[in-house]
Amino acid sequence: MDSVAVCRGCGRLLETDFLYCPWCGLERAAMDSEEIMDKVFDRLEFVADAGHEKRVNVLKNRMNSLENELNNLIQMYDSRETKKQ
Repeated sequence: MDSVAVCRGCGRLLETDFLYCPWCGLERAAMDSEEIMDKVFDRLEFVADAGHEKRVNVLKNRMNSLENELNNLIQMYDSRETKKQ
């Protein structure tokens, strides 16, 4: 691969003589380097943000589950303490 380009669709490197990206199939358009890099980094930021949002939602669900378990344990403890008295 002597000269390379960046696919504006998936951000992967491809040879400049390719007319289409072999990974996503998008036609390679003539763009200057700065425009290509801006598009690639915009896409990476979008993907990263989506990944962070998904992880936050997973953590929220885990925290809610743990909070429910803790509340159940507290209730069990309280009911045992009142029976002892």
